[in-house]
Amino acid sequence: MASVVGIINTSHGPFTTLEPERWEETRLRRSYREDVPVEPMEVRVAKAERAAAGLAVLDEKLKQMCPDVLVVFGDDQFECFDFTNFPALSVFVGESFIGRSRAAGGLVDVPVPRDLAVGVLTGLLERGFDP
Repeated sequence: MASVVGIINTSHGPFTTLEPERWEETRLRRSYREDVPVEPMEVRVAKAERAAAGLAVLDEKLKQMCPDVLVVFGDDQFECFDFTNFPALSVFVGESFIGRSRAAGGLVDVPVPRDLAVGVLTGLLERGFDP
């Protein structure tokens, strides 16, 4: 039987891990109200440093927990679904997925404990929840 050793939660907005020098180019690809201020670089750098410090704390806490597996709850931003079929919850039961890693400098193949994923899915179904 598995045990929960901890829970970590963080925002994942595009600016959380993006270099502050790239914030304006990202901002220009989006539509904002005219009254939304453009922050000077020193404010962007300070915010980026605070975000990095917060993520470093979470990284250290995760290392201290030393989990055997991570269960990640995230949203699908049109990677797998669109509005013709957009479930409130889905469970990935594949062998692996491609993820982005700053540490590795690009895309990495992330293994998935498929037996755990299938167990979560069938457990939900057995309890009357239809993901």
